[in-house]
Amino acid sequence: MRCPKCQVDDTRVIDSRDSDDGSAIRKRIAATFDAFTDVSRHSDADIAGLIRQREIDILVDLNGYSAPPRMGLFPLRPAPLQIGWFNCYATSGLDCFEYLIGDAHVIPSE
Repeated sequence: MRCPKCQVDDTRVIDSRDSDDGSAIRKRIAATFDAFTDVSRHSDADIAGLIRQREIDILVDLNGYSAPPRMGLFPLRPAPLQIGWFNCYATSGLDCFEYLIGDAHVIPSE
């Protein structure tokens, strides 16, 4: 994905959600990135190794405790910067995230 405002030159995605269903939207999303890897059938340790091997700098959790679970990946610290995306009514409770993306209800100003 090219983001002129962000000046991102290299975007690599490792997707652990579901295996490739062959849908048009999946193909469109995958084509947006420099690399898009389906790791739905890999272990957390294997994925962590792949992230390190590819030198991925930022890892964002978009899933939390939702299915399929990948919370075991983040304590392995495969990326230098790990970000939790708010997707339920609380944080993961893990201390392996440097940042949390959320709204004013998730992260109150006080």
